[in-house]
This record gives sequence, structure tokens and C-alpha cells, in this order.
Amino acid sequence: MKALRLLTLSLALLPACATSVVGLSRDASYTMDATADGTQDTASDSAQDTAPESAPNCDQDGDGFLSLACGGNDCDDTRASVNPGRSAADDTGTCDGLDNDCNPATSELGVPCPGGGVCAPGGVCASAASIQQLATRGGHTCALHRDGTVLCWGDNRWGQLGDGSTTERHSPVVVPGLTHVVELATGDDFRLGSHTCARLSDGTVRCWGANGNGQLGDGTTAERHSPVVVSGLTGVAGLATGGGYTCARLNDGTVRCWGMNRYGELGDGTTTERHGPVAVPGLANVVELATGYDAIFEEGGHTCARLSDGSVQCWGANAAGQLGDGTTAERHSPVVVPGLTNVVGLAAGGARTCARRSDRTVRCWGSNRQGELGDGSTTERHSPVVVPGLTNVAELATGDDDGFGGPHLRAIEHGEGAVLGRQQLRSARRRHDQCEIRPLPRDKPHQRGRARGGTAHTCARRSDGTVLCWGDNSAGQFGDGSTTSRFTPTLVPGL
Repeated sequence: MKALRLLTLSLALLPACATSVVGLSRDASYTMDATADGTQDTASDSAQDTAPESAPNCDQDGDGFLSLACGGNDCDDTRASVNPGRSAADDTGTCDGLDNDCNPATSELGVPCPGGGVCAPGGVCASAASIQQLATRGGHTCALHRDGTVLCWGDNRWGQLGDGSTTERHSPVVVPGLTHVVELATGDDFRLGSHTCARLSDGTVRCWGANGNGQLGDGTTAERHSPVVVSGLTGVAGLATGGGYTCARLNDGTVRCWGMNRYGELGDGTTTERHGPVAVPGLANVVELATGYDAIFEEGGHTCARLSDGSVQCWGANAAGQLGDGTTAERHSPVVVPGLTNVVGLAAGGARTCARRSDRTVRCWGSNRQGELGDGSTTERHSPVVVPGLTNVAELATGDDDGFGGPHLRAIEHGEGAVLGRQQLRSARRRHDQCEIRPLPRDKPHQRGRARGGTAHTCARRSDGTVLCWGDNSAGQFGDGSTTSRFTPTLVPGL
């Protein structure tokens, strides 16, 4: 009984950080080992310590904070300059690759460096103009770096981030093994899944993510968590992705499409699903492609092509008149949009299409349930109508209808950004009786950037190469390390 009391007493006197006791030595205070060398026992040890071993050092750097291994909160016990006693300014004020205040909520990433550029991973100051293009759809975003590599973040249920996993990422991660990329495109449907495609400088294409309809073009329907080559496709000059399908514009002005074809959105004259690229017959001199997909109202996918003569041809689903041919008849081959000329830019989303003309005005057609055509009504339009009061437009972007954020159109003007359609987390106001065009603050990301609309979040690249996102962030699609939704543009760090 006396021995038991001594054993209990000696255990109580153990230092708080000595949590790795796996056996008892003679004085019951240290781990068993053949020698008193400070190492723990192994399974083969049979001899007890002949002398007490020293307790582990819980504050190796001497900064007064216990290490994580000892139950403390010092995230780096080898550097006295890194500890939870430091301020947030100590962390954000330096670009050294260290979490100086041991608080993941504060970060040096994305903070401007005194000598120029912004702080990037590894404690280096990268050029602020490093991001060349953004692609965002659904709950994920991908960014094209100027060195030809790709970073992605957000929802990853189908492997659409391309990092070899299905782990949701709240900060940008590099797509391993992918180089020489010159263009990105993302496709999404909350039922069919999300996928991403990249065009390489040699004219080939890599895709990854959901593949239930063959939208990756590798000849299978197997989900891919890393990039795979699109079979037999070369000479690609441009990409466009929809919900469950993908299209490519070739250098010779022809088009290839693959994936879901339920509504004839591949334009090959059939509704047969294709797991590899097929030609769109009779279509030539194409200089731009745009795709839209409406999942929530079951109005399907459609594709439009801008030709070198300024005309437009569309095909696929047409229940809301999104093909612009004056009917609601589904088309399995391209049809001309009558009366539309001098087009220099296209945007398609959901069951609607918009065109920017050479005079910088805009025409839209298709679904208009929530005023997304911007004509002051909610009347469905089967032919192009003018968006009144909208002039000097330099770029268009529109989101799909998939039930997460509602349809909207974003028109980028010289010095102004106008959003037409349903409110998305206060990014704009919508009024049926008029299109309200409100200037965005001059430091906001519309200036000279290339924007791409997602379903419930929007991201934009500024002229200095930095990236900002706003809206829904439930899957980490902002890339700021959190899942907190933002009502105003938030910098994506580490790009």
C-alpha cells in the first residue's frame, strides 16, 4: 500500500509537458529504456532505466511560451521571434514565410512589399501582375499564373481543383504537373458536377473533375482528380465549357465539342452523348465561343459562336428563346441569330445570351425571369433586344442559373461596372422598371480586369494582377483561407 502511495505521488509530480510516458522506471517518473539517455522505450526494450532521464524541453527557444507538443500554443519552438505574444502587425508587416503571431487568421500573404509586388508563399515578393486570367463557376475558382502554371481553390467534390484529391481548399493550391497553360475554362452543374479545362501553348487541352457525361474528353466517364489529355485534339485556339460539356475553337475556325448532348448543345446534329471531341458540321470562321446552362429551370445548355464577319450562330436548348432565332425550338445544329451584326463580344449564361456590338452597345435575349436581360422588363425575349442606357461597354460576363445565386449579367464599361439582374449578396440592386448603373469605387477590381461569373460568387483580376472575390464563400472559393462570405471585394492572398 505504501508503494502504491509513492507511485501516485511521483506521477503527480510529473511536469505538465511530460505527456509521453509509456512505461515506469524505478522512481516512476520517466520512460523505460536500457540506458538513461533521454530516449523513449521501444517495443524491444526489456531493461528498466538505471537512472532518471531528463524531462523534455517545453520551451526550446526560451521565449516563455510552451511548445505545441507540450500542450502550449507556440507554433514554432525553434524561433524566439515566432510566438503567440507577437502582434498581428508583426505578422502582416513582414514577408518572411513565417506565422509570426501563431495566428492563422492573420497572414502576410497578399500584403504589398516595400520594394514592389505582393508577399507570396515562401516569404518571397512576387510581381503583382502575376495572374493572367481567372475562371470561376460553381463553387471553385482557378487562376492562370504568368509562368503558365495554374492555381485553384474552393469546392473540390469532383476533383475539379486538379490537385489529385477531393479535399476542399480554402487557399490556392497548384495543379501539379500542369505547365505552359495559356487559357482556362470551368464548367458547372450542381447535379452533374464541376470540371476544369486548360489550353496549352502547343494547342492541346487538359481537363479534370466531373466526367459523368464525358465532358473531360478522354474517351471515358471516369472522374479525374488530376489533368488528363483530351483525346485527338490539337490546334486549339479557344475553350468554352458548359454544364456537363466542353467546346473548343480550332486555329482553322472550326469547332469541336464533347460531353452531354441532351439538348443538342454539341451541335453535331444529334442528341448523342460524346466522350471525345466531335466536329460541329458546317461551322467555319469562328472567332469566339460562349456557353450557357440552366439546371434549375431545366432549360438545358446552349452554345453560341461569333464569326469573323460579326454574325452569331447558336445551337442547343431553346425553351426560353436563348438561341435568338425567334423561336423556342430546340436546335441540334447551328442557326443564325437574325438581325444581329457587327458583334465583337459574346456572353452566355443560364438560358440567356448577350452580345456586345462594335458601337459598344449590348443586345440580349432569352430568359428574363428576374430582369437579367436589362431591358426594363421580365418578358422572355426570343430575339435580341437592346439594353437601354448601356453604352461604352468593353466586356460582358454572365452567371449560370443553377439555384445558388440566380442569374445576372455584368457589363464592364470604361470606369464603370454595371450589374443587371438578381441581387447576389448585395453585389448589385435590380429594378424591373429600369436598369440601374452604379459606378463602382475606382479601387474596385473591374478596371481593365478579366472577370468571370460563378454561381454565387464573383472574382475579378485588376490591372495590377491582383485578384479579388466577393459573394458566397461557403466552400472557400475566395481563396482567403476562410469560409466567411463577403459583401465586398476581398483580396485572394498568395497569388
